[in-house]
Formats: sequence, C-alpha cells, structure tokens
Amino acid sequence: LPVLLVDGKPLAQSGSILRYAASLAKLVPADPFEAALCDSVAEAASDLVLAMPLVNMFRGDTFTEKKAAFCATCPTVLKNLAKQYKGPFFLGDNPYYCDLAVYHYLSLIKLIEPSLLADFPKADVLMAAVEALPGVSDYLANRPEPVDIGVAPKLVPK
Repeated sequence: LPVLLVDGKPLAQSGSILRYAASLAKLVPADPFEAALCDSVAEAASDLVLAMPLVNMFRGDTFTEKKAAFCATCPTVLKNLAKQYKGPFFLGDNPYYCDLAVYHYLSLIKLIEPSLLADFPKADVLMAAVEALPGVSDYLANRPEPVDIGVAPKLVPK
C-alpha cells in the first residue's frame, strides 16, 4: 500500500497521493468541474495500468500473453481518451496532472506496441506539449532507458 507521510501524518493510496502532489504543484484546475474532468481523464488513463508491468516486469510467455490482452483492450481506452482531448492539453491550453498521467501511459505504449497509438491520433501533439513543459525535457533527457522489454526488462542509465 503506498503511503506518503505529510508532517508525520500518513496519506494512503496512489490516487490520493497523486492528487495531493498535483494540488501542491498547481496542476489541478481551480474550477471544481474542470478539476472533476481532469480526475476523469486521469482515471480513464489508469485503465492502461497494465502497460507498467509489461515494460518493467513481464517476460517470455507471460509477456506475450499479457501483451495480447493489453493490445485487445487498449484501443477502446485510447479512443475514449481521444474523444475528451481538446489540445494541446486535455482541457485546453493549460497542463494539468491528467496530461502527465496520460503522457506516462502513452510513452509506455510507444515501447510496447507503437501502432496502438493510431487510436489516439493526437497523441504526438499531447506528448510534444508535455515534453515542452519546464523541467520535463531535462528529466526525459536524463531518465534511465527501459531495455530488453519482454525478455529481461531493466533500466539502463543514459
């Protein structure tokens, strides 16, 4: 169970921790309805969670089996996300935490099966907008590279 200690007080659950950190970073819309839309996009993106163990953990037959299941469900999720996308970010001109969440999964999908992104035609626009955010390009330039996906996955320093 993920737990974040804030001034000695525990905050449990990854979604709660995410929204708390997003509010501190001013990545949550001020308008309550817009904030709910942001939550909706982030929750929809979480339907792509299988991408994480596909890139980071599964190997051999298990990888092949799980990848097939992911590839079967991913298009529906991406089509639904695409319907909500306004551009350049999900809710328009301002970036919010939902954009970072979707970016994370899209970047993993590019490693697993890039052809799946055809179901979200503007994925490249969103990804470029996120990558242009202050600090993001520096992070991406220095983060370790996932290699040997499906065989012996690991991260290699750049």
